[in-house]
Amino acid sequence: MLVTDILHSCAHRHVAEAAIASIGGEFAATVRRRADGEGRSVGDFTSHQVKQFSVRASERDWRSVAAQMRGDDLALLSGLRVVMTRMMNDDASGSYERSAERA
Repeated sequence: MLVTDILHSCAHRHVAEAAIASIGGEFAATVRRRADGEGRSVGDFTSHQVKQFSVRASERDWRSVAAQMRGDDLALLSGLRVVMTRMMNDDASGSYERSAERA
């Protein structure tokens, strides 16, 4: 499954950093700002977020990422973008923390 390919490849900081650079644009700039804010490299920040997604994501989250990757010529980069956007938004809103408190 392509989603697990993201987890395996982007768990490595150098691969993760190269993937974010490949996506580029405002997205990469946003990731860099967030990484800088945490005192991490883009690769370390990205690999950490991907690992956290693998631990925190619900089955619905997994299906959503897979659906958004389906048919995309650059499916792995597309999936990474979805995962990172989700994690950065959830970290900012604290939604994973709130859902963990309800469990």
